[in-house]
Amino acid sequence: KVDVLVKGKRGLSAFPGTDLLEKLQARGVETIALAGFMANCCVESTMREACERGFNVITLTDCVATTSMAGYNACTNITYPFFSTPMTSVSFLAAVRCALEEECKAAALAELGDHLQHCDACCRPAKRRKQETSEWAFSQVASDVFQAGPWFVDVRQSILAEKLVLRPGEHELRRYLVFAAAAAAPKAADVAAEGQNQAWDENLIYAKKLAGYGLHTDPTKTEPFGWLCNMTVVRLTEGCLVYSPVLGPGDSMDRVKEELEKHSLLPVRFVIAPSPQHHLALKPWQLAFPEASFLCGAASGQMPPLTRKRRDIRFAGVLSASPEAKQVSDGAAGAGPGRNVLLSSPTPDREKDLASGEKYAAVLDELSAAFEIAVLDDNRSGEIVLLHKASGTLIL
Repeated sequence: KVDVLVKGKRGLSAFPGTDLLEKLQARGVETIALAGFMANCCVESTMREACERGFNVITLTDCVATTSMAGYNACTNITYPFFSTPMTSVSFLAAVRCALEEECKAAALAELGDHLQHCDACCRPAKRRKQETSEWAFSQVASDVFQAGPWFVDVRQSILAEKLVLRPGEHELRRYLVFAAAAAAPKAADVAAEGQNQAWDENLIYAKKLAGYGLHTDPTKTEPFGWLCNMTVVRLTEGCLVYSPVLGPGDSMDRVKEELEKHSLLPVRFVIAPSPQHHLALKPWQLAFPEASFLCGAASGQMPPLTRKRRDIRFAGVLSASPEAKQVSDGAAGAGPGRNVLLSSPTPDREKDLASGEKYAAVLDELSAAFEIAVLDDNRSGEIVLLHKASGTLIL
C-alpha cells in the first residue's frame, strides 16, 4: 500500500498541528507501532498522546535511539511499559505474520472444516512445560475457601490489540533487573564499599538468563519462563468471589466451570485481578461469566493499571489505597470506619462517578462484610490483599 504522508509536525508529539489523528481514524487504525529518534523525546511524546487518545501502542525497542544509553534504558525499561507494549521488531513482525496466517486459516477452515491443524505460532499461548511440578487441582483449604491450580504463566506473553502475543522475554528480564536494582541498592553499595570486583547482580537468575537472549531473538525459539500460579475462590452468601483467576488444564475454562458447579459456588459474583501482572486469564473468565463484576487495583507509578493495559476487559470498578480514610469525593465509595480502600469508576468520568456513587458504596459494603480489604501503597504493583473474616484466611 502507498505510504501516508502526515504534514504539519512542529513539536515533540506527532499529533498536535497535524492531520495524523484524522488519517488514522479514516483508515480504522486501532494499533500503532512507533520507531524513530529520539527514544525519550519525540517517540515518547507521541507514545503518551497515542495512549491517551485510546490507541493500542507498540514501541519497537530496537528501532529507536537517543543520545545516551542511560536515556535509552530509562525510557525502554521504565517509561515505555506505562503507556505501550514494548517489543523488538522481530517479535512485532512475527506477530503480524501470525495474525495474517490466522486470517487465512479462518477462511480456509470455513471451507475445509477442521481438517487443518491449528497454528502453534507466536500469537497462540505458549505451550506449558510438560514437566509440571504438580497436577491441576481444585481443593478446599478452609471453611468456604478453595484453591485451584497450578497454572503455568509464561511471562513472555503479552496482550497486543486484544490478542495474546509472544515476545522473546529479553525486555521482561531487563525490567526485573531494574526492579531488583532498586530493591538491592543498599547491597550494591555495601559490595562497592568492600572493594569487591564482582557486580552485585551477576548471580541473579534474571542476569544469567538474560545472557542467553539476544535483542533480535525470535520469540518462538526462546525457552518459556515464568511462574506456577493458583487462584482463590471464596463462597459468599450468594455465589462466589474469585481472586487472581487462572485457567484450567489445556488453558481451558471447562474444568474450572465444572469445579465451580460441583462445589455449588455459582454464580461468580466478583473477579479480582489483584495487580497489573494478573491479567492473562481475564478474557476467558469474562466470556464465561459476563455478569460478574471485574475489579482491579489502581496500580502505581511503576506500573500502568489494568484499566489502561487491558481495554478489552469491562472493569466494574477500581480499588485504591486510602490510608488516611479521607473524605469520600467524586463518587468514590469507602473511607468509612475500619476501611482503608476506595472503590471508584474504572473511567475518569466525574459526572458518571457522581451518579454511580451509591452503586460503588453497595459493592464495597458487600465485600467489606466478608473481607478486610487492603491495597498495598508500595509504589510498585499496588496489590489488593484480602483477609476472609469467617475463616481467618489471608489471600494474596
